[in-house]
Amino acid sequence: MNIIKAIIEKLKVKDLFAIIFVAAIVITILPEDLVNALKIEQFRAMYQQYISLCMIIIGAYYIIEIIKSIRRCIMKKIYTEKRVAINYMRKRMNSDEMQLLIETFYDTKSNRFRGSGSIELHDGRKAALETEYSAVVRPQIWTSGTACP
Repeated sequence: MNIIKAIIEKLKVKDLFAIIFVAAIVITILPEDLVNALKIEQFRAMYQQYISLCMIIIGAYYIIEIIKSIRRCIMKKIYTEKRVAINYMRKRMNSDEMQLLIETFYDTKSNRFRGSGSIELHDGRKAALETEYSAVVRPQIWTSGTACP
């Protein structure tokens, strides 16, 4: 009994549900001659109602999980970071935040926008840009004097 308890404690809920679901399906669809050979006919007859109930509940759980993952994928396609950032820049960005972006990314020598820039950590204007994906913060992984640019 301690071995079964230790195994159950180490398993996650989804894994445990999968094991129970597969076992219930196997017990339900086994042919009669195999059920007789394994000597589980009395167990199957006595607990078939509970086995079917487990299959229905766990099957519904997995259908809900599949629907959730499909919904998440669709929402990621519709509400991408780029789309949220463009929408923010078009409709809600104030002039102070726009000035920060221009100061950071616009190169006056070539009259073009750069793909990256550096915003000071203590600049409070960057918070709204970060939350709306207009500016993405990347950690500085190199120090001055190293070979990385």
